[in-house]
Amino acid sequence: MKAIKFLAACTVGALYNAGEVAGFEDAVANDLIERGIAEPVKGKKSTDDKSGEQPAA
Repeated sequence: MKAIKFLAACTVGALYNAGEVAGFEDAVANDLIERGIAEPVKGKKSTDDKSGEQPAA
């Protein structure tokens, strides 16, 4: 599974607009990237990460 960000509107089972992010199987994502329709999205750490904090009482 690979996350991509659309650079232009495209229909891949559903309509995706420029700027939207979606996940697809690697082969589908790679095809969209190669055709210039999308770009890969690098993983980001969650801003809601609360690991290490004590649970609320």
